[in-house]
Amino acid sequence: MTSVVATMSTVRHFSDSQSDNRQHIEEFVPEDIYVTSWTRKVVEICVDLTLGFLISLVGVVTNILVIAVFAKQKFKDSVAVSMTTIAVWDFIKCFGCALQRLSGPISLYDSAVAESWANISVVALSYLTCFVTYVSIVLAAYVAVERCLCVSIPFKVKWFITPRSSFIICFIISLVVFGWFSVMYGIYDILWVYSHNYNKTIAIYVYSDFIHQHAQPVFLFYNLSGIILPVVCFLVIVASTFVIIYHLRKSSNFRSGSTKGQGGQSQKQSRKWVC
Repeated sequence: MTSVVATMSTVRHFSDSQSDNRQHIEEFVPEDIYVTSWTRKVVEICVDLTLGFLISLVGVVTNILVIAVFAKQKFKDSVAVSMTTIAVWDFIKCFGCALQRLSGPISLYDSAVAESWANISVVALSYLTCFVTYVSIVLAAYVAVERCLCVSIPFKVKWFITPRSSFIICFIISLVVFGWFSVMYGIYDILWVYSHNYNKTIAIYVYSDFIHQHAQPVFLFYNLSGIILPVVCFLVIVASTFVIIYHLRKSSNFRSGSTKGQGGQSQKQSRKWVC
């Protein structure tokens, strides 16, 4: 399916010959330089609309099973709460990806409706899946810190990381991170225009007046946030992992030393009895 891509350079015009003065749009068709339009269409159907749709459905089912398992355990510890929160966000991401790729099955019945669905999905669902990924990254960093504390101070951590406090922390992280990027929802507007290709009115997306006025600071903010946040979370996960490894090795050496000491004492006692 050839997408009707509307960007800042999209040419929009009104037709004087139309009595109802409906807005028209010219379809963007890329030149066949490296690949043909037919090849691009086949790859899009096989990889994006088919394989991507199936993977999204698998993600929806598996995350439902994960949530059901933790719910059956009644969230007795903080780990169950944090992992369930991650599963919920992953479910939202997979469900959004599946909805976005419904344009493939819809195109079998009505190409114009499928085109409108695809363009509206770009505005409503593309950034949703992206922002949910950022939320999952931050939650993964929190889980790494939580596990690090459980290994480092196992007796004290139970006092301040309870299922209730873990739920509050996960809720605050989800709200702050998702709200942090939500400004990007204001960069597009949905327009209904007449398409000569489909001979129908379809939905397209264009840059909004807001982004025309604040394009540089908004995209600078989004790009920096999208780079700094994952890097910081990655460093937190790596540092927490090294701390966990250190304490596990320390505990292992202590146990092996005590075992050797007990073995030596038992050997001495057995020699005394023999003598």
